[in-house]
Amino acid sequence: MAIRAGSALASNSENLVVEFIDPSRFQPSGREKDESSSLLPPAVFLSDLQRVAKAKFVSKVPAAGPDAPAEGSYFAAATGDFRGFAIATIICGRSSSRSEFEAFRRCLDDGYSAITRTIDAGSEDKGTWMTVTDSAPKFGMQSQPRSIVFEKPAPVQIAPGIWLDRIQPGGRDGPNGEVLIDFPGGRVWTDAWLLGDATSDFQMLIPDIRLPANQYWPLHWHDCWIAVVILEGTCMIGDWWMEKGDVLISADGVEYGPLLIGPSGCQMFEVFADLATHAGGYSPEYRDHPTLQGGVHAFKERSALNRRNDGRMSLPVDGVEGLIKGRLEPGARWDLGQAGDPRRGVIGHTVLAAGETLPAGRRGDWHGLFVLEGSAMLADRPLARNDVLIARPGALVPELIAGPQGAQIFEAARTPAGMDRSPEA
Repeated sequence: MAIRAGSALASNSENLVVEFIDPSRFQPSGREKDESSSLLPPAVFLSDLQRVAKAKFVSKVPAAGPDAPAEGSYFAAATGDFRGFAIATIICGRSSSRSEFEAFRRCLDDGYSAITRTIDAGSEDKGTWMTVTDSAPKFGMQSQPRSIVFEKPAPVQIAPGIWLDRIQPGGRDGPNGEVLIDFPGGRVWTDAWLLGDATSDFQMLIPDIRLPANQYWPLHWHDCWIAVVILEGTCMIGDWWMEKGDVLISADGVEYGPLLIGPSGCQMFEVFADLATHAGGYSPEYRDHPTLQGGVHAFKERSALNRRNDGRMSLPVDGVEGLIKGRLEPGARWDLGQAGDPRRGVIGHTVLAAGETLPAGRRGDWHGLFVLEGSAMLADRPLARNDVLIARPGALVPELIAGPQGAQIFEAARTPAGMDRSPEA
């Protein structure tokens, strides 16, 4: 191994994990995959370096010297979400030549610091964001001091290409009251789902976020389209006091906020249309903001559009191009992307009366179904409130019949093809 624990890089690091892994323990994309693990954040094996540039990683990776990776070694990196947990943006590739690694290094230009560690053969390093066990990597989310990340078990595969999972209990407080823990700036609890796998050209990310009362997140932006969906409690974004069922859509690159969590806390989905570009950033004046300490955040100058926020603390929602208000009402649908873009994400809300059905069928892309209220039967399997169903493209999803109290279902699709159901042949 070329990387030594305790190297100069490690001494200047607190934010981001960069690992260089023994190539004998890390197989290329042609390896056989365990279907049950395909919903975990995937490794994206690079055929070129454009994905690396798109993902906006970190600087300070050595190009030469004793701390540089050897030719032929694999490299990986993870970026962070604005709330202080590094989540799922991981890119892995094989450096086939020193010039290719140089090109990779030049892409790492966001100015974060980096952590480097050696992983000994056969070991499991639980302190890193990526854990290597046996011959296949497993990916998770990194807990920062502010963020408590649910250690998610693998979803249960209930049919070919269909998995069952759960929204964890506890509502706005977290399953065990985690967000009530006394901590400067407040604790955050998170879980997440991905729509897409290692063969997909991009993935949609759907975190479930629990936030404490009166927590404050300054103005910020994301580099992909996003949706904020309030599930419980309240949250003010800009000048909009959002309550349960309210939805805010933001176009890519639009600085919005701040987020001021309500007096009893908040649970929300925050849907990111493109995992690789979700991180976004904060303007440099927020570098010492209390809520942002101990997390992984990009601090960079505002775009020309976002300079309208210079000298102000809040952006009103109404009348701002790129910000859209909505409600979880029957049949509601929102595009996360430009209309007509076949790669845009789609979210929506379906309300079924008692006994009403969703016919069996197949979808052309990844689809997520979240039972927010009521119950249903999926063939002979009962679905209760907070159950989550994830289906890969082409999977045959059985008929769904709403229970005696009906069912309210939040839906998300990686692209419009994931919302279109083809009847069972």
